[in-house]
Amino acid sequence: MTGLNPEPTTDNVARMVMLLFRAAIVLVFVLLVGRLYQLQIVRGDSYRLSADNNRFRLQEVAAPRGVMYDRTGQILVRNRPSFEVSLVPDDLPFDDPETEDVNETTVEIARVLHLLEADTDAEIAIRIGELMFRRLGRADFADTVSGVGIELEYVLVPGPVELIESEDGGEPREVSNPVLIPDISKPVPFDGLVALVQRAIELGRQGSASQPVPILDLVDRIPAFEIVEESYRIPSVRVREVPVREYVYGELLSHVLGFMGPIPAALEEDYRANGYSNPNERVGLNGLEYAYQRELRGLPGFKNLEVDILGREMRTVGQVIDPVPGYNLILNIDRRLQQVMYDELAAEMEEVDAPWGVSIAMDPRNGAVLGMVSLPSYDNNIFAEAIDEDYLALERDERRPLINYAIGGLYPPGSTFKMVTATAALQENVITGRTQIVDNGPMYLPNKYLPNDPSAAQEFVSWNHRLGIVHGAMNVVQA
Repeated sequence: MTGLNPEPTTDNVARMVMLLFRAAIVLVFVLLVGRLYQLQIVRGDSYRLSADNNRFRLQEVAAPRGVMYDRTGQILVRNRPSFEVSLVPDDLPFDDPETEDVNETTVEIARVLHLLEADTDAEIAIRIGELMFRRLGRADFADTVSGVGIELEYVLVPGPVELIESEDGGEPREVSNPVLIPDISKPVPFDGLVALVQRAIELGRQGSASQPVPILDLVDRIPAFEIVEESYRIPSVRVREVPVREYVYGELLSHVLGFMGPIPAALEEDYRANGYSNPNERVGLNGLEYAYQRELRGLPGFKNLEVDILGREMRTVGQVIDPVPGYNLILNIDRRLQQVMYDELAAEMEEVDAPWGVSIAMDPRNGAVLGMVSLPSYDNNIFAEAIDEDYLALERDERRPLINYAIGGLYPPGSTFKMVTATAALQENVITGRTQIVDNGPMYLPNKYLPNDPSAAQEFVSWNHRLGIVHGAMNVVQA
């Protein structure tokens, strides 16, 4: 019939399908070329930089810490080798949204802790928990463990010391408010350890995700090598040598030398502002280790490492910046004199049943401190070893052995102040070496509010007088 379109033939249909197919191929090709142009040209530099960041890692090389000697050249503090097991956040798997029922990061961390035998060895579990406590801080540690349904045990330790003025105008009193902290001397259950390590990894990813996060330190050589042999199955594990301090004479010089530890969580930002890019670095926290932290530390070096797809080191690329070793310290302290002072003070304290004691020897010509003993003392090597029970025992000790009473307490100067007043009086010719002064015990000082009223004068009584002792008449030489 006229006026009707002819029905499409088989050839026409095939031709149309072929045209559509070719058009689709061209369209896909155009899309691929466009996408390739975007990847290679438009965003090429960005992706190249991202690839390089995954391929190369800048690693800090710690400088050897300075050694301390006494005035005769005897070594007081030195470094000894130790090993540290860490996890690299970048090399841990991220959670896959398609497998919401499986937390890949948690599974990987659990594998690592199984490798370290944290599920069967109570000592390893305690050491991991103690390291996480130092890294996370008291509050974050407790919140993380309780977040997985585990109840912690707590211990009461002395808090910071405050000076409280006496209402009667007497000497101020030292008051310490006890603080509750988790009992890290007991192992945290395995699920709690996994949660703690995962929390530390989360914090690591917020900073430099390629920086290893320590989970177990102070590992001996043989166990460290065994972990290295097994770590090929878990690429995120790193084992590196980290020197620790050895205090040769322990408690004999602990208050003078001090100790080291990880950067406190509350001070991490302050240390970073001062050039401490590695949050895992151990720093001086007390004594000369703290006072001379900058000089002893030296300057860290850096090297650029090329890693494979699993994050394993392949080779060093480019120029290596060598670390600058820290300065050695030669002290005025005489170790043999210190030993004599320590023994004599300990014997005298035992004889009079005194809880505290201090002995200081100085060269009057230049003020050099030749010996300084504060008792009770402690072995500062516990801060370079995994001995949590000993540390908690120090914290609980009411005598507060961690305090250096030679410089960390407030005491009436007593007879030591006689030299100041006597020297001033002699220099100003107020007295001579033969001037007699009668001391019958009490002395009356004008009232600062009513200086002209003798009846309001304040009485000062020598402690000797309270014991029935009167000095009587004596000159400055006798005093």
